[in-house]
Amino acid sequence: MLLEGLTFHRRLAVLSLQVFTLAGLLAYGLSTLLRSSHEQSALLDGWLNDMVAGGAAALCLARGVLVRRERSAWLCVGSGLAVWTSGNVVWWLWVRTYAPDAFPSVSDALWLGIYPFLYVAGAAGAAAGPAVPPQCLAGWCGRRPRRRRDQRRPGV
Repeated sequence: MLLEGLTFHRRLAVLSLQVFTLAGLLAYGLSTLLRSSHEQSALLDGWLNDMVAGGAAALCLARGVLVRRERSAWLCVGSGLAVWTSGNVVWWLWVRTYAPDAFPSVSDALWLGIYPFLYVAGAAGAAAGPAVPPQCLAGWCGRRPRRRRDQRRPGV
């Protein structure tokens, strides 16, 4: 859906961002499993984690810009993720090093800044209506969706 109707260069840019974000996510997830407990790595926990979160924010923003359907919700989610990621970057670069006892800090305010964006995104998504038709949800409950009278087969 995201790549439909894009030029070759835009499609290549979005696809490469998706691949690099997924590869970073897998690398970070694997690194958490292979490390000894309570060991922190500035490269993995700082840079790689922030790059994955930034990639996710960029993908949400790209979805909001490139696809008209549910645009405002995706732009709000992407903006919220960008604010949260900037809080992570501030914490790793400044608070952790120069002011470890600072509470509340600038990074705390940025981390909390994701919530208004998510609230607006939820409201915008709810206003747009359900993304999944109710017929699909009925199949998940173990029952077949009922047909309306005009959709029934003749003779039944």
